[in-house]
Amino acid sequence: VLDFSEFGDASDFRGIGADQARFRRMGAMKVKAFHALLSMGRRVLVSDVDTVWTADPEPYLRSIENVDVGVTSDCLSRAADQNKRGDNRRFNPAGVWFCGHNPGNSFGATFNTGVLFLLPTPAMLAFTQRWVDKLLAPTEDWHMEDQRAFNELVMDHFYPTRAAAGHETDGDVVLAANGTLRLTPLPAAKFCGGHTFFVQQSGRPGDCFNVHVTFTEGGIHGKLWRLKEAGLWNLEPTGYFEEGRYLSFTPPKVPHPLPPAAVEPHSECMARQQRGEVSATYDGWWAPSQPAPCVKPIPLYPDKNGDQGVTISEARTIAPRLQAHLKMAARYLVALRDGMAAAWLLNRTFVFPMFECMCDRSEWPDVVPTCRLENSDLEFPFGCPLNFLINVHFMQGIENGAKGRHGVPYREHSFLSNPRLAPRLRTSRASVRFSRER
Repeated sequence: VLDFSEFGDASDFRGIGADQARFRRMGAMKVKAFHALLSMGRRVLVSDVDTVWTADPEPYLRSIENVDVGVTSDCLSRAADQNKRGDNRRFNPAGVWFCGHNPGNSFGATFNTGVLFLLPTPAMLAFTQRWVDKLLAPTEDWHMEDQRAFNELVMDHFYPTRAAAGHETDGDVVLAANGTLRLTPLPAAKFCGGHTFFVQQSGRPGDCFNVHVTFTEGGIHGKLWRLKEAGLWNLEPTGYFEEGRYLSFTPPKVPHPLPPAAVEPHSECMARQQRGEVSATYDGWWAPSQPAPCVKPIPLYPDKNGDQGVTISEARTIAPRLQAHLKMAARYLVALRDGMAAAWLLNRTFVFPMFECMCDRSEWPDVVPTCRLENSDLEFPFGCPLNFLINVHFMQGIENGAKGRHGVPYREHSFLSNPRLAPRLRTSRASVRFSRER
């Protein structure tokens, strides 16, 4: 029996997210549990509550030898994660943001303790004790919690990253925590972050053992909706897949040819227009009656935090994919309005379709002009989560109605293809095509 009485109210998780000091003590309690289990000679595999195991990882984990710890990362690129020897010239050999944990890198590592595999080695026991001590020590760092403390400890003299002995060729294990820890970054293709899984793979399982709902907006409701869309939420109420009448629609497709990653260089654009030539891959995609204007480069502005950015109107000007995304979003929203209205009139449950998107959702300004987060493997167009178009966490309650009128119950886009859907609902379908003819 593990005794956590010394941590006081940290064992009461109610409202803990709003109390950073108590959240930090909870982290210390968690790490002390790791330390206690390791002291018993146990291997420890732990995952956050917002993760889902989609396959048995045991055969893979048993193949990991002569390491102290395996940990996931926030790496956005499976290709960058696999670039252990620097052979892929797409990536900077000095490092890649969120993926800078390969031998020879000098920046960019961000480890995510959402999934940890700890082995009962002397080095790991010493490390977990330092980890607990760091979390319990007085600090003025408001953001200090177990993941931040883990990263600060392992990043001690981490760069330039060095392969551990025996892994000079494959680069799978590196030295961390001032050379005291043999660390293996768990592969991004098998331990999938939210961007890799829900955005780049459009919710398809691929080779994932585990899915962590990271890079997701909308708090708890946003995470829950992502899991529903991927068919990974198994706590629906009785009858969810057994009864009801439903309505959905096929959304407009993104037209081709697709717009390029950036606007045509201004001098080339002017010369082409003077010759009377039209670029088939760019001019008029979002406004067929008008050619795309020639655009001069727009410098980024530094803000008070030293970050770089542009205004919204400037972002639209220099990002053809963003222009295309907004044009499609306008069409989708009109279609949603009509589809949900029809569902309401016919007293049916509305099933959202999956939409195609042309721009990633990000708070980082460097997503423009390409509409792709730096070094991610995103391809266009991609089947995007619904919250790329609307804030799903604001939809709570529309199914209930108001002022005596019934609401609009709704389901995720994967509902009608979910294996748990009752056969009689799966086979009872009618397709309606609207015609302009009268």
